Amino acid sequence: MPKPDYTLMELLTVLKDVGKLAFKPTASQLAKIYRKPLAESPDGRVKVYPNGYASYCTQDGDTVVWVAGCRKYGYADQGEYRYIPEAELLGFLWYIPVALAGEDAISENVMNRKGDRQGNRSDTRNDHDEGAEVESANWNGGTKYETPECAVLRKEQIRLMLGKLSPRQKEVIILVDKYGFSEVEVARIFTVRRKKKGIGKAYSKACVSKLLNQAKYRLGYKKIPF
Repeated sequence: MPKPDYTLMELLTVLKDVGKLAFKPTASQLAKIYRKPLAESPDGRVKVYPNGYASYCTQDGDTVVWVAGCRKYGYADQGEYRYIPEAELLGFLWYIPVALAGEDAISENVMNRKGDRQGNRSDTRNDHDEGAEVESANWNGGTKYETPECAVLRKEQIRLMLGKLSPRQKEVIILVDKYGFSEVEVARIFTVRRKKKGIGKAYSKACVSKLLNQAKYRLGYKKIPF
């Protein structure tokens, strides 16, 4: 059973050679077929199932992603498209790459629905879940009462801000600001990971604080609107 401190590489090892299905299951189908997820993120937003798919739920909507496909991730940065190296993504806590892929999928769904209203898209069936998933994938303003347009702008702002950080800074600020981990808890997670890699030295809270401060400096002390 995968644990929250598993890396994406470790999770994929547990899932082994689970292939991509011809038709992507919906979040509701995953919940019905499997009584319990194989693993779940600390905040409960990300749930991965034995068939290699994960559901990602936020106030903006729900989506399903293929976990093996989360080994690649790119983002726009000042007019250029950059990619996070696969080796770095595989070393992230498993639910971070899945959440990044889920955020992109939900943003794309929002843009597709905006296009439908403006008459720019005639067929978006291949871009998002059909059937029972349509209801769960629909935009939900939640407590922020965002319009779809504002949700897209916020997601793009998140993407641009994360693009200014190093992989380790990015991971720390996501764990602290998005998932609510304390600096001590993040240090423990990194320490466990080091031990799994055979590195005996513990990761201190001071090191996490330094990474967090460096990230905040690079962001101009602006908070990422997760």
